[in-house]
Amino acid sequence: MEYFFNKVKQVMKENYEPIHDDVLRAKVRTTGIMERTYDINDAFISIYDVGGQRNERKKWIHCFTGVTAVIYVAALNHYKQVLFEDEERNAMHESLDLFANLCSSKWFRTVPMILFLNKDDLFKESLRDGISLSCCFNIEVQIFDNCYRQALEFVRIQYVKCDVRNNDNNSDQKPICRIFPVSFFFFFF
Repeated sequence: MEYFFNKVKQVMKENYEPIHDDVLRAKVRTTGIMERTYDINDAFISIYDVGGQRNERKKWIHCFTGVTAVIYVAALNHYKQVLFEDEERNAMHESLDLFANLCSSKWFRTVPMILFLNKDDLFKESLRDGISLSCCFNIEVQIFDNCYRQALEFVRIQYVKCDVRNNDNNSDQKPICRIFPVSFFFFFF
């Protein structure tokens, strides 16, 4: 919000066109289920965007049959934030627990997981500002304080460890297939 308040005169101009940074900082909380279907070379792909808040999760269950891949989007900067609906709960811990539950769910045993670690730019900024990963993880992480690559790798490993299918010898189960750190991404939109 502060970003846009500082630009209010520019944003309110009749000929205003958002720049890349404006788009990055715009956010709309997902409520319910948003479905989009795309025709890509005569292959129809349906994308479901579901809300991540606890009260939204019960709305997902009917979407699970026939799923051929899961794209899980986790915010890297959540290591220093609490949940909107529970100010006692760290947002990254909640994200890791939800990801672990999805990976171990009967619905997704044979479904590839694609993990997007987004808000990469805000993650870098927080590390640069000296906000340590130790505010989220109860371990000595001083080595990561100003090293983006090590911090990113540490968080990535936390998500990989959530997927118990990585440790399973059952060839029918699919572990995480791709992990992408991104500031902003377009995926068929």
